[in-house]
Amino acid sequence: MDSEYTADRPLTEAERLVNVRYLGHCLHENRKVWKSITMGWGSRCLDCGEEILIGYHSHCTRLPDDVLAEAWSLEHVKTAVSPVNGSQVEKALEKEGWRVKYFGVNGRTACEIRKDSAVLRTPFFDTQAEAIVEAGAMTLENYIPRRSFSMLTTGF
Repeated sequence: MDSEYTADRPLTEAERLVNVRYLGHCLHENRKVWKSITMGWGSRCLDCGEEILIGYHSHCTRLPDDVLAEAWSLEHVKTAVSPVNGSQVEKALEKEGWRVKYFGVNGRTACEIRKDSAVLRTPFFDTQAEAIVEAGAMTLENYIPRRSFSMLTTGF
């Protein structure tokens, strides 16, 4: 779909949280691998039950670790700069009752989300997708943004 945005760098904490919570992606490392005569290789996460079919390397008697890791990465993990990822996070937040608003200054974007009396604001980012991913992470209970300009305010 937008494979140019797959993670070629470690994901930020915000990206990891949003990938799991709002996009339903598995980032666990505890996986089982099997080989099917008809479908090739498959893998299942032992923590959440997510399954993928790898379907190639059927000639191998053992699936190489790097192939398994790459298959999981290609299947799920997206970075915050992905416009598709950002759009999915925005829809998920709206579905949970958050109102989303963007602000732009000098080609950079910040995001503000509101629900009831809670207002969350992100710092400015290079892309709208990065801003909404940060806002999504801010809605999660144990996420503490590393930027001093992020803030939670009540009222308004």
